[in-house]
Amino acid sequence: MQDAQVGSVIRALRHRLAWTQAELGRRAKVSRSVVSRAEAGTIDRIAVHLVRRIVEALGARMTIGVQWRGAQLDQLLDAGHAALADLWQRRLERCGWIVRAEVSFNIYGDRGRIDLLAYHPVFRVLLVIEIKTRIADIQALLGPLDVKERLAGQVARRFGWQPLRVVPMLVVEDTATCRRRVAAHAALFARFAVRGRDAVVWAREPERQVAGLLAFTSPSSARSEGRRRAGRQRVRPSRGAPSVNSGARSDDSGGAAA
Repeated sequence: MQDAQVGSVIRALRHRLAWTQAELGRRAKVSRSVVSRAEAGTIDRIAVHLVRRIVEALGARMTIGVQWRGAQLDQLLDAGHAALADLWQRRLERCGWIVRAEVSFNIYGDRGRIDLLAYHPVFRVLLVIEIKTRIADIQALLGPLDVKERLAGQVARRFGWQPLRVVPMLVVEDTATCRRRVAAHAALFARFAVRGRDAVVWAREPERQVAGLLAFTSPSSARSEGRRRAGRQRVRPSRGAPSVNSGARSDDSGGAAA
């Protein structure tokens, strides 16, 4: 939506409510001049959070979109998502997990897709992984994940798995914006208390009871790890099988917890 269209929407909603610009400003906690500039379409001169206040005071919701080279933006985001999924699938498989990607389900009207569904046959733990390259709507992220966690046990039967526990996990692209979003809603993300390197350590031996995992991971490090592993394959292996821990030790996600 263009700036002029945003202004037209604000003005139309205000007229529908029979409010003056001053009344809207009072409800949105901004000055009347800010409302006037917003309605004039000069959005680029107003802080985004002020425009959002005006829109929300009218009972509407403002979303921000980015356009870049048509479909190439979707391809770029999909590439980041795929890189994170591939990285964590490889990490978990090295730790003894059986992993299935892009698992769809339709159970009693609840439909969805699980980015990664992982099962540890020794500890009989089922890991439900949601991967996000950006966090826009917190409820739209956590609500569906709760549904997937609740139904994951039934989905697992399709593969002959018999889990005793189901654990949700969030893998989020490691950007300053994503970290700020998580920090700003700390209470909502509190259940995902095992984070970063601690999440990787837990994955190696998932015996401890946990409520949820969260790992910030960079797609660039995912790609570099893939290149490093490809390089290792050209070197004659040393005696004995490589240890599980050595493969999972390099964890970008890790880093600092949110």
